[in-house]
Amino acid sequence: MLDERLQCEYPGGWERKLDRLAILGGHIACWCKKGFKNGMYVQPVLLLICGFAAVCAGILKKIKSRKYSLNTFEIKIDNS
Repeated sequence: MLDERLQCEYPGGWERKLDRLAILGGHIACWCKKGFKNGMYVQPVLLLICGFAAVCAGILKKIKSRKYSLNTFEIKIDNS
């Protein structure tokens, strides 16, 4: 999947690259977490190294979505 991502063989072209990276980064982070919990260390670290850009894209997308969701809830106090 990482090789296909680098060659941009997924639908959407370069315009959806960040979205594809973020999804892939979520999967990588999940599998690395499972690997660490099961006592494996070499494979998850290698996967994190290979998929570092994807994991960073996932983190940035999550931060961006939380920022916008926090701005949608406004509390208005009426003093009348």
